[in-house]
Amino acid sequence: MEIPANLETLQAEQAGARLFRQNCVSCHGSPGVPASVQGLKPEPPNLLRAGRRNDPAQVFGKIKNGIPGTAMPAWGDQLPDQSIWALAAFLHHSRGISKGDFDALSSAETDGSPKSR
Repeated sequence: MEIPANLETLQAEQAGARLFRQNCVSCHGSPGVPASVQGLKPEPPNLLRAGRRNDPAQVFGKIKNGIPGTAMPAWGDQLPDQSIWALAAFLHHSRGISKGDFDALSSAETDGSPKSR
């Protein structure tokens, strides 16, 4: 799987953070917010924990295709590849993110122009 050039732009990370807040927090939690879905086996990991690798290519595949034998569904029929890559960029960049930084990043509006860090 080829990772897009300039994957971790501020615009992509903001888009990924918003998607994570909208679609992933209920199972994976976020800084200061525990997962609201309980009883899943195996328990979904804390994807924003400091020290996680969150390899973008692996993350992309897991989001797009789901993870067999777990509650992780495939999102490939619901999200375009660009959005899945934005989630991968956010998860790769934001390991160990604070609650305040997550809240700011996931609520930021972008004007659609490319931005880089």
